Amino acid sequence: METVKTPLHLSQSNLQDFSECPRRFELKVIDNISWPAAYLEPLSQLEQATERGNIFHQLCHQFFTGINQDSLNRSVSDPDLNIMWENFIPFANGLEYENRFSEIIFNTPFLGHQLIAKFDLLIYTNNGNFIIYDWKTSSKKLTRTLLSSRFQTFLYPFILARSGKSIFKTEQPSPKNISMHYWYPMSSDPEEIFPYSDKLYSKNTAQLTKIISEIDGYVKSGENFPLTNDQKLCGKCVYRSLCERGIDASNLDPLTELEGEDLSGFHFDLDNISEIEF
Repeated sequence: METVKTPLHLSQSNLQDFSECPRRFELKVIDNISWPAAYLEPLSQLEQATERGNIFHQLCHQFFTGINQDSLNRSVSDPDLNIMWENFIPFANGLEYENRFSEIIFNTPFLGHQLIAKFDLLIYTNNGNFIIYDWKTSSKKLTRTLLSSRFQTFLYPFILARSGKSIFKTEQPSPKNISMHYWYPMSSDPEEIFPYSDKLYSKNTAQLTKIISEIDGYVKSGENFPLTNDQKLCGKCVYRSLCERGIDASNLDPLTELEGEDLSGFHFDLDNISEIEF
């Protein structure tokens, strides 16, 4: 099967879009259409939660780049953000590592496209393990079952296994030495850990091959990608009115994830992004 002529930048966020609704993926990633609709309601709460999450990510990045902790503490005034930050500081100070990289982008070529991930924190430990951390600022933690089904859970380790050598200057990271960690600063049980493995790497290679072949097939056909059969998902999609699937947005709930690193609209200089060809 022929592939799409122009390589796509495929992140966990837009692969999740394709899994949930191929038409949403087409409108956002291939057609690059912006649609003036609210993602969720009430909009004011959504904006506040999104801004709080963005600030938390910025604070974490500043912490790991060596900015004085007292200065960061004084910059926090929002009560909910303060809870997150006070939970984060002892955790972060207790981390052990040989090398660390905050807010780092990796990519790897795959079937004529680029798989791309932005890690909130990547640690190379003293005993040779690679730990990917992702900060989640929703007020409630997703179940392990739901997290295990998310593309992010396997795509991040998959990309690191293929491209980690370029930055750590070591042997290519073995999947068995990689783990994906979600960390929820608002949860009493903040961390959820997903070890990676050679078996999972092989499984994920087959999954991604199937998905990208489907994407290329839809593009080659010249027809619109199909709409989701699960219309409950349409309430959380900005394109719902364009697809004649309703006007009103769904309500914001405590489990809503607001930190998806959708990089599809970013203009990458691929020469400056960590990459290795298999």
